[in-house]
Amino acid sequence: MRIELPRMGHEVTVCEDGETALGVLAEHHFDAAIVDLKMPGISGWGNHRPHQAGLPETL
Repeated sequence: MRIELPRMGHEVTVCEDGETALGVLAEHHFDAAIVDLKMPGISGWGNHRPHQAGLPETL
């Protein structure tokens, strides 16, 4: 996805772990978020609830 989505005209931000992803999500607007359910640290499932509560406009 890191390679193919930009080829299709999308901007991609990659985070190595869940804690970093939460920080990035809090600081930037995204139209969509694709997360790994087995990320190191806070998983994609763990990221879902705090993110959804704070930034409901992101899918």
